[in-house]
Amino acid sequence: MLKSSFFIAVAMTLCVSALAAEQKKITVADEGGPITYIIPADGPTGHWKAAKYGSLEYAGRIMVSGKYEYGWATFDPKDEDNYGQKFLSFILDKPSITKLPYWSRDGQVADELLINNPDEFAKAVIPKDQLTRLEARKIKTIHGTVTIWVEKFQTTVECDHQHHYADFSSVVNQTYLASQQFSDGNGC
Repeated sequence: MLKSSFFIAVAMTLCVSALAAEQKKITVADEGGPITYIIPADGPTGHWKAAKYGSLEYAGRIMVSGKYEYGWATFDPKDEDNYGQKFLSFILDKPSITKLPYWSRDGQVADELLINNPDEFAKAVIPKDQLTRLEARKIKTIHGTVTIWVEKFQTTVECDHQHHYADFSSVVNQTYLASQQFSDGNGC
């Protein structure tokens, strides 16, 4: 019994060590001190490089999935900062989060991907008739779930919070047709 427990403990240690050995650590210089990122073992392979302001960049394409919401920030003309502004929110699903690099201090907590080209995303993902209704302000937002390819992925830490940025490249799979939130004229 003692012998089998010993072998199980050794096997578990070797497995954990093997997993840890597959992860890659990259330390990036920043004004506030070095930032260490962990690239998971099942994350994208290829060329990662340190960039300005404590950022980490990836040269290849990455497939990610998640839920999106695209539309008008507000219909209230009194809201001078947001009236007439559109937004895109893309919340990554758990499998996507676990394959992206993360800040060693906080672990895998960054779940939002900021898309640098939201209009291209919307044209590729959302049906034209729904975009037309959105532009006419007949609906406020459109949301759905999608798998996409992104390029020029970048992650950075600002004000003790990790952010992911990328350029939308193409649609892989749209798991359901975008649904609509109709405006009722009552703000949020």
